[in-house]
Amino acid sequence: MKYCGNTKPLVPLNYELPDPIILAVDTSYIAVGYYLCQCTSCNCKEHCYNCFESIMLINRESRVSEPKLELYGLYLVLQALQMYLIGVRNLIIEVNAQYIKGIL
Repeated sequence: MKYCGNTKPLVPLNYELPDPIILAVDTSYIAVGYYLCQCTSCNCKEHCYNCFESIMLINRESRVSEPKLELYGLYLVLQALQMYLIGVRNLIIEVNAQYIKGIL
C-alpha cells in the first residue's frame, strides 16, 4: 500500500488567484462523475482538489445516445456547481470530447 502522508486535503477555491480552476466530467450510462480543482502553479502540474462527486442517472436518462449523454452530464454538473462557479474567470472544462465532437 502506498503512503499518502504528504497529500493535501480538500481545500476551498481561491477566487482571487489567477490560477485556472478545472472541472472534469465523465459520464457513463449509470452516473456522472466529476471533480473540481484549482492549479497551484503556473504550469498546472499540481492541483488543490475541492470536491469529488457523482450524480446518479435514472433509467430514462440513461437510454439516450452516448454524445447526448455526455452533454447532459455536463449540464447536470454545471447546474450542481452553479454556486461554486459564479465569479470564476479562468475555468477549464475537461470532458470526453470524442463523443461531443459527434454532435457539433
